Amino acid sequence: MPEDNIKDSKDLTGELIHLTEDYKRAIEEEKTQGPFIRVDEIASKVAHFYEKVRAVVDWKEEHLLRRTAIERNLKRRLMNEISGIKSTKNLDVYEFSESLIIELIRGGHLPNNKIPREKIVELEKVLKKYIYILENNPLSQKNSNMQIKDRVNFFTWVMEIAACEIEEVLIPPLREMVFINFMTEVMLRKIQVDPLIKITDEEKFIQIYIASQMSLFRLDNPIILYRLIKLKYPNWQNLKEEDLDFVAKNSIKIKEDVEKDLNHPLANDFLIACEQYDTLFLVLCDLFEKLRKEDDSDFRRTISNWNIFGKKIIDVYNERLASLKSRLFKMATLSTLSVLVSSSVSLFIVEVPIAKLFYGNFNLLAILVDIFLPTLLMFILVLLVKAPSEKNLESLLYELRKIVYKDEKFEFYEIRARRKKSFILKFLVTLFYLLGLGISLGFIFWVFYTAKVPISSVYVDTLNVAVIVSAALLIRQKSKELLVEEKNTFLEFILDTLSVPLGKLGQWISQKWKEYNVVSVFFTVLVDMPVQTIVDLIEDWSLYIKDKKARLR
Repeated sequence: MPEDNIKDSKDLTGELIHLTEDYKRAIEEEKTQGPFIRVDEIASKVAHFYEKVRAVVDWKEEHLLRRTAIERNLKRRLMNEISGIKSTKNLDVYEFSESLIIELIRGGHLPNNKIPREKIVELEKVLKKYIYILENNPLSQKNSNMQIKDRVNFFTWVMEIAACEIEEVLIPPLREMVFINFMTEVMLRKIQVDPLIKITDEEKFIQIYIASQMSLFRLDNPIILYRLIKLKYPNWQNLKEEDLDFVAKNSIKIKEDVEKDLNHPLANDFLIACEQYDTLFLVLCDLFEKLRKEDDSDFRRTISNWNIFGKKIIDVYNERLASLKSRLFKMATLSTLSVLVSSSVSLFIVEVPIAKLFYGNFNLLAILVDIFLPTLLMFILVLLVKAPSEKNLESLLYELRKIVYKDEKFEFYEIRARRKKSFILKFLVTLFYLLGLGISLGFIFWVFYTAKVPISSVYVDTLNVAVIVSAALLIRQKSKELLVEEKNTFLEFILDTLSVPLGKLGQWISQKWKEYNVVSVFFTVLVDMPVQTIVDLIEDWSLYIKDKKARLR
């Protein structure tokens, strides 16, 4: 640790001073008062067990589980919007809001006896807005000639955006937003764009805002799209009647507008820039959380003293490193189990009947390879993830000083205009990319074929492996959250050459499956509804027994 270097708060950068003020304000705004919503413990345990099963079947990262549960609930209750069975005009939205919160508490997605009852009214307002959009958007008109696929995709998009706002109402991400805004502010000053690149100041801000969310907290597209909508429509959470009508009628255009920002030609360049520095902001976030839990609200005093600040940064870095290893193990376990379950279900429900119909039976070796090869591949790819080296901490401390203290040399990051590649160079790059994809697909195809897996299943399994590789690469990317300087070995370069093209194919397949997967919406209804009915019955029975027990005098 460098020598004791006492610094005044005036020596902190302007962004850091704003951060301390905004963070204190967020802590105050988070305080809530009762009465709170309480659910029966027995029913809660049953629902929580079901959510654990769902977490294995359709594995997602932990921070997405609550929003996924909200989406499932919305799709189940608002299914008639795409089926045309009946209107939602007679829907009791207040009761819907209350049951949604209760269901989330039962599933362990919200704390029991901690959510204020006033949230029901807030949620009712949110639900009415999105129900109005569903009933009055251009695709909902009877004379609309749009295909069912387009209506399902739009319905899904609205449900995703609605789930984001609902989650924000129930658990406001105030401290998270403070750090996203802080990182955006710092990177806005740090990133310089080559004058040859034509980009407006507004575009630059939006791209850094998007990249900060993606790199810092690994947020997915729906939540970023929702925040872009709020950015472009500041009154989104409190739309007046005439504004709501305008939003509903122009909802398709709004969707296209924010998705255009997400798919900006320079989006990847800004993301690469932000990912190079995201560790600094992530560790700072951990430090503020640690100080908050220790009731140390004098953030400036702690940060101004480099000796104290440096030691605390080392502590939170080591804590996050230990947490990262634990989370990676959990992600590896859940993702591997998910692949095992999905491979088994696909084999016995889809592949075996098709094989019997056209090609004959599976032998024992074919069954084992069909189930365990994708599972083993996922496990190996995740197992190859390695923790940062010891030098990583030194680089972190060095870079952190530059964004915290005024008198440290502030370095800029330049996004340069890409030089035009010759036709031959483009051809060679594309050829190597396709060659890597061909080798990977060919090897996987050969393994399944050699194991005498029926040819119908060989094609399905090969594409399934591509999807699995895509998921594994996302987990590997998550493992780099503490990496300040990335240095790849030759072995990693070869592995990336073979796995990245395959992973991109898997990502494309996943997106197309989501786009055309009309059945998944109905499946959610068929599975979730009976489970929730059973949970409701258990809670009602428990309350009935408690009432009768209380009368025994």
